[in-house]
Amino acid sequence: MSDAPVVLANGALEAVVLPTCGGALLELALRRPDGNRIELLRTASRPWRDAQPEDTACFPLVPWSNRISGGGFLTAGGVVRLEPNRPNEPYPIHGEGWLLPWTVAERGDSRVALELDRADASPYRYTARLTYRLAGAALRMRLSVTHTGTSPMPYGLGFHPWFPFTPGVSLRASAKGMWQEREGHLPGEHGPVPAALDFASARDVPDRWVNNAFDGWDGRAELDWPDRGAHLTLECPEASYFVLYHPPAAAFVCFEPVTHPVDAFHLPPPRRDEGLTWLNTGETHALSCTLSASLGATERG
Repeated sequence: MSDAPVVLANGALEAVVLPTCGGALLELALRRPDGNRIELLRTASRPWRDAQPEDTACFPLVPWSNRISGGGFLTAGGVVRLEPNRPNEPYPIHGEGWLLPWTVAERGDSRVALELDRADASPYRYTARLTYRLAGAALRMRLSVTHTGTSPMPYGLGFHPWFPFTPGVSLRASAKGMWQEREGHLPGEHGPVPAALDFASARDVPDRWVNNAFDGWDGRAELDWPDRGAHLTLECPEASYFVLYHPPAAAFVCFEPVTHPVDAFHLPPPRRDEGLTWLNTGETHALSCTLSASLGATERG
């Protein structure tokens, strides 16, 4: 298996994919008419040969997103045990696809398809497919998972893009509710979206600690970078949740479209298991996400 990056380009966008580093994107840039590039996602903080998943621009979340507490979860077949999978993290986080090498199944100038074979793994047994395709000034991503185990299992999917946090960056993303963050970065009380984090109309992303999950999302978000003269629309119609993450003074803001809330396995009734998709042998769950870029900024409401 080659560990070299896969470079995609179509004249409008340029993307770099590193299959062996969790199938992650290393770069996504919009090409200006004058030939200069506008980075739409953060660039890797170290050379690609040394890149870790946390250094990348976007990685897939499979077979679940964010954290799972309690050492695992209960199914009809018994307790599924899960161990922490990253240093300094008390809970397993973001599934495992982002930590494993993917193989290139198909590739072209503006498209690549990656595959991950976990058919003989434990406790999740599955195969996954991830495609990146450039279409004009849009990047289309699709992530699918097919269950190969003999007993039904709950699945969740998502994407974890890291967008540049620059002066005046604004976000529009309409949601109906939000979970407060409690100890261990787990979900606390759920309630209406507070005014300070209500992005129903475009507003600046606050430069303070933000790490919250939102529900009732309409599947569309917009980011503006006035300092770069760039606008991006994110569309993920199969997801009704997102996680917004930004530490104070960090050079990034993460807007993560996901199919289930954080720690859905352990939410109090009646929300327990909310958003999870239980798959039988041979069944498939999929998520698509499109990032569309343009020059200029939109009017704020």
